[in-house]
Amino acid sequence: MEKLRSLVSIAPESLLMKSIKAIALCLFSVLASLPIAAAEERLPEEITVTGEKRIFVLEKEVREAKEAVYDIYNELNTDDRYNFQCRWEKPLGTNTRYRLCRPQFLNEATQRRGMYIFAQVTGFTAATAMPVELEYAHHMPNLRKKMQEIVEQSPELAEAMSKHQALEAQLNARITD
Repeated sequence: MEKLRSLVSIAPESLLMKSIKAIALCLFSVLASLPIAAAEERLPEEITVTGEKRIFVLEKEVREAKEAVYDIYNELNTDDRYNFQCRWEKPLGTNTRYRLCRPQFLNEATQRRGMYIFAQVTGFTAATAMPVELEYAHHMPNLRKKMQEIVEQSPELAEAMSKHQALEAQLNARITD
């Protein structure tokens, strides 16, 4: 009886197992092809990778934005004493250059002060010059007033200043992180 039971259970089970395997294989092949087709339909045409700009690129953008502000301001300003000039400077004793932007009246005061010191050293004491600090204190309220007036009248300058401030904030955030 035991042999009979084992024969009966083996025969149908093996047939059943073959059927299950065949169905599973068919089902697997159908399911395996579906995700591939769906994935092909959903693939993007373009992939954009965004990252942080390098610090030296941000520094250059900040410098260019700052100079754009000064260019627009200089174009709109009618008094040349309050125009800004930018130049590269390398302090004595260093090899590090930096960009310095100063109003014209400050450049002229510094030049006059240098000429005055040169005149004293060489014995020509007839020349006099107001100290640079006093010239600065005298002209700065006028410069601030002129800048405020021009910013209020020029949306282009206000936009350039906003761009510069945003870039500078971005750079400062990157440097402090």
